[in-house]
Amino acid sequence: MKDLRILTLLGVFALSLFIYSCEEDEDFIPEPGAPNLSFSTEDPDWLNGDADVMVGETFKVGLNGVAGDAAMLNITVLEDGNEISDDRITVNGDPDFGNPYTLVGTNQQNFIEIEFEIVPHDEIETRTYTFVLTDANSLTDQESIDITITGTPLQSATGEIINNADGQQEGGYDLDNLETVSVSSPDADIVDRGVDPSIDPSMGEENWWGQWTDNSGASSLRYAVAGTNFDDIELEEDLLELWNNSANGSFSVSDKLQVGDIILAERNGDYYIIRIDEVNEVGPFSNDDNVVFTIKY
Repeated sequence: MKDLRILTLLGVFALSLFIYSCEEDEDFIPEPGAPNLSFSTEDPDWLNGDADVMVGETFKVGLNGVAGDAAMLNITVLEDGNEISDDRITVNGDPDFGNPYTLVGTNQQNFIEIEFEIVPHDEIETRTYTFVLTDANSLTDQESIDITITGTPLQSATGEIINNADGQQEGGYDLDNLETVSVSSPDADIVDRGVDPSIDPSMGEENWWGQWTDNSGASSLRYAVAGTNFDDIELEEDLLELWNNSANGSFSVSDKLQVGDIILAERNGDYYIIRIDEVNEVGPFSNDDNVVFTIKY
């Protein structure tokens, strides 16, 4: 009787090990007869695991599928559990497929290396992209990857100043070194325009132009496109896109500067975004006027 109890206990122990090993098997399919979906590794451009993607870029995956007990119907692409819009998906180089992507013909039984190119989110964060394969019995299989959007953060300097060019203070700005310089300095990339000689300050009228110039092409200057939020421009990639979208705002001499103006600058392939924080007119009998600004680079 004792031997029988030992054998029984050994049998229960063995069965427990078997059940545990099945639960730990990564290939275990909880729904018998479901289709099978997997990432392909045939193309080095295809992702098959979590990855970082630069802001503004797309990512690609290759998918293989094998039917279970029923024909495979479609593949749905989810972002954090929500279907993404059709215009963010290209299948095998063709942008005219919907989400879900419908499988037809022999692809309902077996397919290899269907390429999905995805336009991911543009925020600097991680989101999960899931590819769900569904068959005619409503059984599914899926593969997921986490995509982290990355970029190059801009740096900033506050309290920068350009003074009236005809005053006693320095009226130029050196973009390379982020410092105020003399209006006559060879390093001056942006300079104040100074005063309007046609206005007699003794009559009590302000004669400071309150304008900036590109110092005869030492830099390229543009007004940012309307609606630009200075605080939203956080990455070098954001700034370059904004520069390209603001070509119609190019100038050599600005309008009279106002608080809140957003100006873009380029010099030797480096880009800057400037927000005007203060415009200080000190009156017609002094040329100590100045503009205070924040710059990101």
